[in-house]
Amino acid sequence: MKNKISLFLGIAILAVALAACKKDGDTETDNYKVYEFFEQNGVPTQTFVVAAQQGDTIITAKGAIITFQPNAFKTQGGQIVTGNVVVSVREIYDKTDMLLNNAATTS
Repeated sequence: MKNKISLFLGIAILAVALAACKKDGDTETDNYKVYEFFEQNGVPTQTFVVAAQQGDTIITAKGAIITFQPNAFKTQGGQIVTGNVVVSVREIYDKTDMLLNNAATTS
């Protein structure tokens, strides 16, 4: 009886291993399909416009309050940004949203 179970498990493992081995496809197409999945199933992006020189507070759809101090935005060169800044937010609060957005566990 033990031999039959071992044989069955061995065949099952071999079948899974062989099924997992397949010829590499078009990786660019595969990457697009993965990206498309996350875009269709992930949390929608919320967009806000913030006055960079004056600062602003935004309240997201799920109630998060985010405050930007005046002159808080800088360019890569260190210059203070003037005018309006577009801020995009995705609210990810549970494990399902993390998986469906391909989000890391740290930020």
